[in-house]
Order: sequence, then structure tokens, then C-alpha cells
Amino acid sequence: MEMVEFLRLNEGIDVNVHQIVFATVLNMFSNVLFSKDVVGLDEELGCNKFDVQGLRKKHREMSMKMCALWETIVEERRKMGKDGLRDQDFLDTLIYKGFTDDQINKLFEELLQAGIDTTTSTINRTMIELLNNPESMTKLKKELVASSSTTVAFSPCLGNMPGRRICPGLPMAAKIVPLVVASLIYFHDWSLPEGMHMRHWKGYSHCS
Repeated sequence: MEMVEFLRLNEGIDVNVHQIVFATVLNMFSNVLFSKDVVGLDEELGCNKFDVQGLRKKHREMSMKMCALWETIVEERRKMGKDGLRDQDFLDTLIYKGFTDDQINKLFEELLQAGIDTTTSTINRTMIELLNNPESMTKLKKELVASSSTTVAFSPCLGNMPGRRICPGLPMAAKIVPLVVASLIYFHDWSLPEGMHMRHWKGYSHCS
């Protein structure tokens, strides 16, 4: 995972975990949708750049900025024609099924707005709790060493309840959240920057 290598190169310094997690999750989603990274982990992003909820004063501006991430890719894929589509990702499927550019833009925008915000928030909240409870972080690290894989299980009855509506992105989030958290904890040791109290935390942690 690119995030692990990026953090390895930055060991011994304070890094913005929020920003790195946001960029990682954004790229994971974009790779599922159209097989491309859209940001670098060292870019000054934060959630504010894309305003992932997108329903504030500058919604139209934010919407155009998000759509610009994939518009060129959509155009290139359309030029290939249906017989030339080769990546076999979500975008290829939509084009093959006859979705218009406007339909693709709306769908991708909704998927990214909902998926990135909730997934990133869950990962960051987990890191906050672990930083606030070093014993739990140590225990988790030992469990990751002892286990060859991380398994997330759900009650089978949830998927069989008629009329029960759940987030369609839940299966993907259920894979991304444990993968990113496990990668952060397994490959690196974390602590708050020297002299910083948890209540003043702004997303920066010491990576070693």
C-alpha cells in the first residue's frame, strides 16, 4: 500500500494522519471507480479542499472541482469505444451500459461524497481512540502480529431482512476501514507530538 511506504519514508517526524488517511481513502475509491489515483499523499488536501459533504455555500464550485477529477478519464474511455474498454472497472461498466456523462458525474459525486467522508471519519475516530488508549493500541498490534489476516463478520440475518435498507457502500467500507487501520498500526508506532494533549489534537501524530 502506498500509504505504508509514504509513512516509512517519514518515520521519526510528525505527520498529519487526517490528511494521509483522507488522500488514501480518496485514491482507494477512485481506483475502484476508474482505476486512477487522483491525489498524492504529500499534497496539502484536508477534507476542506473538496468539501466532501458538498452542500454548503459553494456547492456548485465544489461539484465542478470534483467532476474535473474524472472528466478527462471519461472522455478518453469513450474514445476507445465499447470494444476498446479494457480496465473493466466501474466506469467501463457504466459506459458500456450507456450511461451519459451527466449520469456518471452525479453518481460518482454521490459515491465519493458519502463514501470518503464517512470512511475517513471512522478511521480517524479509531486512531483518536487508540492514541488516547496506548494499552489498546499495543494489544491490537500484538493481535495483528498473531493473526495472518483481518476478518470482519456481519450477522447473516441483516442481508435477509425484507425491506431493510442499508448503505450500498457498506461492503466496501467494511474492507477499507480495517485495512487502513491495521496497516497504520501494524507497520508503525504512533504517539502524540511532544507536549501535545489529546484535547488539542489537530490530526498530527509522531510516526516511528
